[in-house]
Amino acid sequence: VKEVTGTEEEIKNKYSHWRLRIFYACFIGYTVFYLCKKNIAVALPGLSAEFGYSNMELGLLGSSLYLTYGIGKFVNGVLADSSDVRKFLPTALIMSALANLCFLASAMLITPGHVSFFGLPAKSVLLWVFAFFWGANGWFQSAGFPAVAKSLTYWYSNSERGTKWSLWSCSHQVGTFLSVIVSGFLVAHYGWKMAFLVPSLLALMVALWLINRLR
Repeated sequence: VKEVTGTEEEIKNKYSHWRLRIFYACFIGYTVFYLCKKNIAVALPGLSAEFGYSNMELGLLGSSLYLTYGIGKFVNGVLADSSDVRKFLPTALIMSALANLCFLASAMLITPGHVSFFGLPAKSVLLWVFAFFWGANGWFQSAGFPAVAKSLTYWYSNSERGTKWSLWSCSHQVGTFLSVIVSGFLVAHYGWKMAFLVPSLLALMVALWLINRLR
């Protein structure tokens, strides 16, 4: 542990600087998580039109994310307690972005038609591959909140947490809003695949930025 040096005023200024830096990094980082989570809602109509999936089949995708998300919140909460937030949060965001890219790649590599895999239609195989990668995305998405919770708890006292948590909680709504706007624009102009590609690339860049910002 490095000893804190300087006058009382210098230490106070440094502490204020780092607390603000940690807060806005957590806010922006968690907002970007939502770009790789809510994007599927806008992309589903285009995905359905291209592959002909029913609403019940498409419901499998959303279910796969929330199943792994629920379990992952507990498991990743335990892991986050003994982890370095500076590594844990960016890694989770990178893996979420990669899960989105794998989801997109599977749509390009597996073409539904008469081709079958081990006796199964390619269309059915593709649906389960989609569900697998979207479920994986749910797992990595669940690692975002525990890391932020640990970081804010370390940097803010009990008397401040109500205010800081309520402010940080706005990142959920901001992330959902931006995801719908960004993904909606991309789908309308460039097709549903862009709703996975662009948010993934943004998430990768923000993850690298978080490594620099977090402590």
